[in-house]
Amino acid sequence: KEGVPEDEIKQLEKDVQTLTDKFSAKIDKLFELKEKDIMTV
Repeated sequence: KEGVPEDEIKQLEKDVQTLTDKFSAKIDKLFELKEKDIMTV
């Protein structure tokens, strides 16, 4: 963290959180679709 401005660290943490949330939502949706697929067999 030495030499990196605090505001830049905060922005990067926010970006990582946004990506995490986005992919988490995608995984939830895929899981839901797969679960429906399994239940209809």
